[in-house]
Amino acid sequence: MAKFTTAFGGGSDGVNIKEKEPFRSALADGKTDTNSYVFETYKRAIDLCEDPEDIQFNLASVPSLNTPGLTKRLMEHCENRGDALCVMDIQDSFLPLAERKDTDSQTSTTVTGDVDDAVNTMRDRQLNSSFGCAYYPWVQCLDDDTNKVVYLPPSVVALGVMSYTDSINGPWFAPAGFTRGGLSTGLTGIPVLNATLRLSSKNRDNLYENRINPIASFPSEGVVVFGQKTLQVTRSALDRINVRRMLIYVKRQISMIAAGLLFEPNVQNTWSRFIASATPMLIDVQQRFGIQEYKLVLDDTTTTPDLIDQNIMYAKLFIKP
Repeated sequence: MAKFTTAFGGGSDGVNIKEKEPFRSALADGKTDTNSYVFETYKRAIDLCEDPEDIQFNLASVPSLNTPGLTKRLMEHCENRGDALCVMDIQDSFLPLAERKDTDSQTSTTVTGDVDDAVNTMRDRQLNSSFGCAYYPWVQCLDDDTNKVVYLPPSVVALGVMSYTDSINGPWFAPAGFTRGGLSTGLTGIPVLNATLRLSSKNRDNLYENRINPIASFPSEGVVVFGQKTLQVTRSALDRINVRRMLIYVKRQISMIAAGLLFEPNVQNTWSRFIASATPMLIDVQQRFGIQEYKLVLDDTTTTPDLIDQNIMYAKLFIKP
């Protein structure tokens, strides 16, 4: 018995060996963690991101996963943490080869997706959070290794645009438009050849009004991310990705400054150290066009004698994006 090694296969509660792509999204649709290994696997992976003390990040995505219960769960983790933005892929978009049925043809709307179907499906989900965003449609790219055209979900290129924006300006700049949202040049990651669906002006307006960011194709400019809406329904500064990401950045920096003062005496000297450390960071963001105005208050009106007795130092930060 000790002379050979084998692997388990074909069990009733493991990966389905009859599936070419055993973790395709369709196998998790309408399922729960008690009746689907696919749903349970994704759920456990997403739950690894729940605790901010275990792992730090400011963007979260599971590319091509579009199961409503799972994408919403990832967004809720980001919202509960308060320090990350969820970039989700949506249903009724392009259907990759691994998800197709034998009856699907290349020209079928089941494969290429339909703008109205995508909008209606997202509207029915009634998502409302500034910690989530979505894009449409999928894109075509060239695989350098095989020299073949491959299809990528929009979340992949959205992550590239946000990373590029961070590197050249800052997270408070809009990750969209011809300057920072161009996908054809390769500056934002993998060069994009085309979108799987050419959006008309009416299509783009329909998507944007329903908080789905269009990926548009233009004859001269190429493929461009043409929106930066979050999934928040209420019209405010927080219905824009750059404002939410600015607040995520500021919160992360303030948290790091505050952590350096843990277990220090709750006295005026400690308050002054906090103000002295936080102010340069806020001025830097302001000078780089992330904040128009701010006000940082830490005195006996915010940290009252009662809070001092409880060993709590309480500051207030007001920001005008």
